[in-house]
Amino acid sequence: MLYPAPGPKRGEAMKWIAWGNVTLAEAAGRLSASLPSNTEGAVESNSLDWVPPDQRSEIAVEKAKADLAVCLKILDGGLEGKSFLLDDYSLADTHLQGIVGWIGSMEVDLTAFPNVMEWLQRCGERPAIAKLMAG
Repeated sequence: MLYPAPGPKRGEAMKWIAWGNVTLAEAAGRLSASLPSNTEGAVESNSLDWVPPDQRSEIAVEKAKADLAVCLKILDGGLEGKSFLLDDYSLADTHLQGIVGWIGSMEVDLTAFPNVMEWLQRCGERPAIAKLMAG
C-alpha cells in the first residue's frame, strides 16, 4: 500500500512529505532560481520563480547548496538502517525521490550521503519508476 492506513505510519509519511515540500524543495527551488538559465535543473524563464540574470549571485548558489547539504544529511539519517523511509516503499519515497532527483540534476554532489544514494537506486528499481525512466 503506497499510502499507509490512519495511524503512526501515516503520520510518518506525512511528516516526510511535508518536510520535502516545505524544507527540501524550498532550498532546491532557491538553487534552481540562482543557476544560469542554460543549466540543467534551472528555473525556466516562463516560470513564476524565474530570477533575472542580473539579480542572481554566487552567494545565493552557495547558500542554497549549504542548506541542501543540511537537508540531505537529515534525509540520510532518516534512511539509516532502512530500505525506504517507512521501511516499506510508500508515497513518501515516491515524492522525495522526485525532489532528490531534481536536486541531483543540478550538479549537487549526493555521494556524501550514502544512504540517500542507495535509496535512490532502490527507488529507481521499482517497476513503475524503471518503466517511466526507460521512456
